[in-house]
Amino acid sequence: MEPEELKNVWKSIDEHLKKQEVLKENIIRKMIYDRANRSLSKLMRYEMLGIAVILFAIPTLAFLANFKPFREQMQGAGGIFVWGMLAICAAYLAWSLIKIVALTKVDFTKNIKETSLLVAGYNIWIQKEKIVSAALSIAIALGAIWMYMVGHATIFQWTSLACALTGGIFLTCYMFRVYDRNISAIRQSLEELKEPEEEI
Repeated sequence: MEPEELKNVWKSIDEHLKKQEVLKENIIRKMIYDRANRSLSKLMRYEMLGIAVILFAIPTLAFLANFKPFREQMQGAGGIFVWGMLAICAAYLAWSLIKIVALTKVDFTKNIKETSLLVAGYNIWIQKEKIVSAALSIAIALGAIWMYMVGHATIFQWTSLACALTGGIFLTCYMFRVYDRNISAIRQSLEELKEPEEEI
């Protein structure tokens, strides 16, 4: 084989390898994008689920506030508790909408550093939400116990309250674990996407 032909062969092989490397990098980046988008979609779904629960809870609490047997048994304590819960639901609804707006701004195809800042900000919100949720959970539990004591609740009502509080605690802990897991997955994906950009 002539030197010129050999040179052309090596050049062709080199070009082929470069194309394969670019293809491999694109496949890896697509996998990272897909993983990040799946985690983002899960966060969005859980925020929407939270809104759905609140939209169900508000009319239920409003009905309970006007339910005569409940008002008569729980006396004034029932009204105070229910209106307090309605205020918490309204605040949570507004907060959830703010978080959803923030999540819609996350775009992995745009500037990675700006997207990382958005995700970091959302993560800070969630960590603060944990603290507020813990404080509100204690307040709700104490309020419910006070209301039941004033209303001389039955054993069945006390049992139902204990089950509801336990279920609420476990559900809240599970939800925050889901938040942490998906936020962590998104941040890891952003770090992996950031590395090629920094090399460039």
